[in-house]
Amino acid sequence: MIRRNITISNWEKLPAIINLHLCALIFGVADSTIKRWATNGILPAHKVGKLWFFNKSDLQAVMNGG
Repeated sequence: MIRRNITISNWEKLPAIINLHLCALIFGVADSTIKRWATNGILPAHKVGKLWFFNKSDLQAVMNGG
């Protein structure tokens, strides 16, 4: 399941659209875990070709239990 004990102190400095690797760093998991969460619908994501992108606001909502 998703770790919710991670604290991001300054969300304003993150870009509005977050790539797969940065998303993995935020959650403290491997890139493959983020891909699996996105594929299974646990994390809202957009796939363009082979690339995955995440909206910062969606990640904030997931981390806040939404």
